[in-house]
Amino acid sequence: MQSDQEPGAEQPSTEPGLSSLPPNTPRPLLTLLDNSELRVHDLTLRGFPLGQTDLRLAKRRDHWQLWLNNDLATGKVVLPRYMLESMQNLNQQAQPLVIDLERLHVATGNEVEKASLEREHWQPADVSPTLFPPLQVAIDQFTVGEAQFGRWTFLAQPVTDGMLVENLSAAVDGVTLIGTARWSESEDGNRTTRFQGVASADNAADAIKAMGGTPTLSSKSADIKGNLSWPGAPFEFALPRLVGDVSVKLKDGVFYNVSSNAAGKLWGALNFETLMRRLQLNFEDLSESEMVYDEISGKIKLDRGILNLSKMKLNSPAIKMTADGKVDIEHDALDMDLDVTLPVTRNLVLPAAVIGGVPAAATAYVVEKMFGEQFDKLTTIKYDVKGTFDQPEIKVKDSFSIIPKQVGEAVMRNEKSSQEPPEQEVTP
Repeated sequence: MQSDQEPGAEQPSTEPGLSSLPPNTPRPLLTLLDNSELRVHDLTLRGFPLGQTDLRLAKRRDHWQLWLNNDLATGKVVLPRYMLESMQNLNQQAQPLVIDLERLHVATGNEVEKASLEREHWQPADVSPTLFPPLQVAIDQFTVGEAQFGRWTFLAQPVTDGMLVENLSAAVDGVTLIGTARWSESEDGNRTTRFQGVASADNAADAIKAMGGTPTLSSKSADIKGNLSWPGAPFEFALPRLVGDVSVKLKDGVFYNVSSNAAGKLWGALNFETLMRRLQLNFEDLSESEMVYDEISGKIKLDRGILNLSKMKLNSPAIKMTADGKVDIEHDALDMDLDVTLPVTRNLVLPAAVIGGVPAAATAYVVEKMFGEQFDKLTTIKYDVKGTFDQPEIKVKDSFSIIPKQVGEAVMRNEKSSQEPPEQEVTP
């Protein structure tokens, strides 16, 4: 290090963290912490309470190594020399801050739920993305509440308005996620995170289980593409604040007959057996515990807790469905149109179980012979779905547009009678 002092004067120390100290300054505490172990009972970092934290420091040639352990994280951090000096212009540094954690726990389920309930009063953390140096991050076990999200790695580079996250990769229980993100701050101080990526899995049941749910269906392949944004930092991700588009495609799987209570409200909505019962449809030749499907696909537009479904399709040997409408996650409210197309050649008992004393299956055979290629149109029932996940209100609004009038009337008549309370038997 060059100095403007006169020859023979004491030179400033070149140890990390000491270059900005004036001459003749006693060796600071930092230089005494080499190979030391500390316990901080109430550590706060940039406004974040970290609680009791155990630390161990070791000095290396051009950096310090920090080992830490608290309720939030366990692992190692490699601190470049500039992190212990003036802490100015971190976003202009080239050497990355290396974070290598065994585990990271960022929030509890109660905290996420509280954030959704208090959405109007929520404020993002006061952390600017323009103040960070380059980051190289690896997390072996990443958890949010009770949900396990596996191993994550990414690189983050400072850009003009914040941080650009590249080479983002995550893997947990057969589910992989790859993508990019940008954490930015506008001129007026608003901070936003944007993410674009693809999640893939062989079995959708693994993905549901990884997110803390009870699987209600499986698959041989599952792909979800997303382009999402939310206010605040990346770690402030929450469904009630998400905005963006998601496309879904699952292939070759089965629906499980799982209790909706056990599955939870959102995943319980995929309970096929419960759905069939509420649609007043019964498949006599299907297993009582499961039903196969060929493909589930569709697009979802997220808008701060509202899921806008667009042409969500289910294709299977037993049934075809198309759903459009809104699902309000925060208020558990449904407002959807559901089209159900039935291949009546199966031993399917229609809502009108018997038509004029003739079994429905026999009637279906005659109708198919009469109408041929128009059979799908004959067997489409249109439902109006409202209410909540717990108490959906499902009504037939149109059916069998070109089927003989008496068949359609029988279906509608059965729909009305099913909603009427049974007559109570009068005891003399």
